Amino acid sequence: MLMNRFIPIVIGLAIAVAGQASAGSGFKYIRPPSESGSIGSGEIRADGSLHRGSGFTSRRVGVGQYEITFQNGYFPGGCAAMTVGSAGTQEWHPFVASVTQHDCGTFHITLWYANQGFTTDHRFQFVAIGEQ
Repeated sequence: MLMNRFIPIVIGLAIAVAGQASAGSGFKYIRPPSESGSIGSGEIRADGSLHRGSGFTSRRVGVGQYEITFQNGYFPGGCAAMTVGSAGTQEWHPFVASVTQHDCGTFHITLWYANQGFTTDHRFQFVAIGEQ
């Protein structure tokens, strides 16, 4: 029982010695693509048109299927990895996103409702990070 009283103190001391924990945004550390050439982000409307971002084109190629193509040389190291998430205030069920990129070219994104098994058009945002 006595040891349980000291757990918060030990944890507090560990944080004080190791350094502060922070839940702040990492965006202030990301340089614009013009400086780094390795990070790209944007927001795409459900119809495939660009809502925000630059250095790439986007289009809808089918229900729940999109393509994003970055300008040549945007990722100087070659390929990139992309993550996709919901955007806007749409009151739809959460979707699942699949992202593929063949031969370091166009990104192919498919959105679907996991519990229903069919693709869906949806506004989304993405972040792509290129190889260094």
